[in-house]
Amino acid sequence: MMIIQHQIIWDAGSELGVSLMDSDHRDLADKINDVYDACTRHEWDGSIEHAMAELSYHTVNHFNREEAFMREIGYPGLRAHCKVHQKLTLILDAISDRIGRDKAAAIDEETVDFLKKWLLKHIQHADFRLAEYYRGIGL
Repeated sequence: MMIIQHQIIWDAGSELGVSLMDSDHRDLADKINDVYDACTRHEWDGSIEHAMAELSYHTVNHFNREEAFMREIGYPGLRAHCKVHQKLTLILDAISDRIGRDKAAAIDEETVDFLKKWLLKHIQHADFRLAEYYRGIGL
């Protein structure tokens, strides 16, 4: 996965080899791209709110599935990983609240770039370690 002209481009090299995580990550990349697209088109008529709501919904569902997966396999980094999830959930909620109040002033390319970089960093570090652990226990 890489960022090209503000779009996240998913590629096979981004996959961790855990289908649950890979399909969710691909979906989250698409949702972040949708937020960016609505932002750059200045669609303050509800499109940006809808795109952000979709991103938040899919992110929370992904986190719930991933946390259940970590509990199921006895992942020793569960607590720390969940804290990272909680932090991003709070950030997404704050962005959504700002959009609801301030529309165009609430989100910009810098905010969307933060979301893209967060997803890339999270996959490359925290989720990579989780996938390595999963492969290592041979389930």
